[in-house]
Amino acid sequence: MPAGLDGNQNPVTTPERSGVIDAVVATIEAAKSPDRPLMVAIDGIDGAGKSTFADEVANTARERGMRIVRSTIDSFHNERRIRHSRGQASPLGFYADSHDLAALRRELLDPFLSGAGASYRLAVFDEPTDSPVHMPPARVGPDDVLVFDGIFLQRPELTACWDLVVFLDGQQRVDLERLGLVLADLPSDPIEVVAHTLTWSKRIDRYSSGLRHYLDLVDPQASADLVIDNNDISAPFIVENR
Repeated sequence: MPAGLDGNQNPVTTPERSGVIDAVVATIEAAKSPDRPLMVAIDGIDGAGKSTFADEVANTARERGMRIVRSTIDSFHNERRIRHSRGQASPLGFYADSHDLAALRRELLDPFLSGAGASYRLAVFDEPTDSPVHMPPARVGPDDVLVFDGIFLQRPELTACWDLVVFLDGQQRVDLERLGLVLADLPSDPIEVVAHTLTWSKRIDRYSSGLRHYLDLVDPQASADLVIDNNDISAPFIVENR
């Protein structure tokens, strides 16, 4: 199973979280047309909890009888040499080079846009092993709902694909988690502290500045249909339902 589709084995379950998941599924039900597939994007910053949230939405929707197709941007990475072609610390490289958008459109999104009967594949690449995957093709059904999660999903190359966009806000939690990583193995020597901090700053800047470029480019929170605060994963809440 390629990375991104292997699921979270220990999701948090609370009444508050279940209520938000139920509300998202109800929104999907209301948006569903009986004669064409529906394409749902779960967007948000890196680490916001998109994959787990999308899995929960997909599972609840299946329980209600919907035909769910589950996929993720993590299964459409570029190979490492392309991802790091501008340098391993490059924020622009993180935004521009992380994903194989041509393969994503060709293998999954365009078939769903074409409608029932088109052939699609859920994944083409496994990032941890830096190698292609060969998943069998399937056919789009007229009642299918594609639940797709990932970063940068409202970028200009993809924004027209989605019927419904959920933006997951987890910025405060992600910032605290990154600070915890920096402090977790802080050296005792003051000189080594400086080097340690600079190393982590470069690593974090690739992601934070790359995402800032995306947020400034398209303002994805403002254009999403649903905005959900997921900073407290045990008690998320809906900020906007447009």
